[in-house]
Parts: sequence; structure tokens; C-alpha cells
Amino acid sequence: MLLIPVMAGCDLFQKKSTAELEKETMERMNEWFENSGVDGDSLQSGFEAYFISNGIAEAADSKPDQYMDILKFIEKPDDFPPLQNKALITETMRKLGISRNDIQDKKQLDYYYQHYLDHKQKVDSSSSYFVFGATIETLNKIPRLGSPGLVAKTLKNQMNKADLKKELYQKTIVMLFYFDMAMHLRQE
Repeated sequence: MLLIPVMAGCDLFQKKSTAELEKETMERMNEWFENSGVDGDSLQSGFEAYFISNGIAEAADSKPDQYMDILKFIEKPDDFPPLQNKALITETMRKLGISRNDIQDKKQLDYYYQHYLDHKQKVDSSSSYFVFGATIETLNKIPRLGSPGLVAKTLKNQMNKADLKKELYQKTIVMLFYFDMAMHLRQE
């Protein structure tokens, strides 16, 4: 009989800790953006506008639906349309101190990865926080597995769609794919 309340207490602890880690990770990202003079909201808006203007996501849909549509497209893209604001994205990379090699090594995700590693034992392994952290960890250990399609498929299939309401996961998807897109897509 005592085992059930203890287990429920552990679940509550993990969920609370995960929520705290999400908040702390978002604060780390915002601090990095602010210190670099980068408007994270504008970066996210540009990412979303790219997919909406190209008919991949619908502006009227909820954020979780939009981001699921984006992940579905990246998972199996027919062809990425050209970027309109490639120069703005590369300027943002410069402000953040991110090079082409850093993008290949996923250094743009260090704000998330380092915090995840420091607290990995506290993270509920069924949470989206864990899915993103484990995905970034795999990309760091085995970079050749980092095809955008495979990463998008992993996130789409393993994370909790409802968590895509959270700014942290939306912006982390932006950080995962937008700079890579700027490196490889042609300018419109």
C-alpha cells in the first residue's frame, strides 16, 4: 500500500522538475538572444512565415498543428522552397556567434543540451523535454544520424504534441532547422 503513494510522489516530482527545467532552459535561450542582440520572436516569426507562405502550414491552425505540419514536411520534403530572408538568418547567426561548422556540430543547441545533461537524471523520460534532449545528445554523439528528416520524424513521433504550445519547443525547432536551411537552401 505504501508503494503507490511513493510512486505517485515520484511522478509529481519528475513532472515538476521537468516544468522547472523547461522554464530554466527557456530563460537560458532568452538570455543568449538578449546578450547577442537577437530578437527570438522575430526569428521564430520568420521561420513560421516561411512554412505558411509556402502552403506547408496553415496560419489559422493552432501552433501545435502548425509545428506538426512543419515536422511532417521536413521529415519527407518534396523540395524546400527558396528562402526570402536568407541574409537576415545568416546575420542572426553572426550575432549569435554561430558558424557553419557550429551548425554541423549543433552548437546552436547548447543552451538546451548543456542544461539537459546537467539535469538528465531528473527528467521524466516520457516528457518532450527528454525527447528533445536525447535527440540533441544523439546528434552530438553521432552527427551522421543528423539528417533533418530523421530528426523531424523522431520529434514528431516521440514528443507530446500538446507541448508544441510551449515557446521552448517551438523555438528549439526553429534552432534545430532554420540555420541549417539557411546554409543549404537557395535565396529567393
